[in-house]
Formats: sequence, structure tokens, C-alpha cells
Amino acid sequence: MLTRDLVRLVIPAFILAAPLAWFAMNEWLSGFSYATDQSWMTYAVAFVAAIVISVATVSWQSIRVATTNPIHSLRYE
Repeated sequence: MLTRDLVRLVIPAFILAAPLAWFAMNEWLSGFSYATDQSWMTYAVAFVAAIVISVATVSWQSIRVATTNPIHSLRYE
């Protein structure tokens, strides 16, 4: 459930950020004499990387909390 909620946040963030990044990179690259075109694969890889990093982070934190002994947490409270 946590992962699903986080992915629901990453997808709209990417939808907002991708056109802005494309526009900024297009403007920046047009200033070079040997300008290159942007590939959609760059943005696809960035999207997949964002999803993988967010899922891995949530999974790692969930596993870490699930395997922690509750006695250690109660001792500090």
C-alpha cells in the first residue's frame, strides 16, 4: 500500500517534470554548434529509475522496520 501511494505521487511528478526538462534541455542544447536531438528513451529511463528507486526505498525501510525487535523501540520510549 505504501509503494502504491508513492508511485501515485511519482507518476504525476514525472508528467509535470518531463516537459519542463525537455524544454530546458532543448533551449540549452540549441546554444551549441553541434547540437544533438533528445531521445524519448532518456526520459523513459529516468521514469523507470525514479520508480525503481522509490519502490526500493520503501521496500528497504519496510523490511528494516519489520525485522526490528520491538523491545529496542520500547526501551527508548
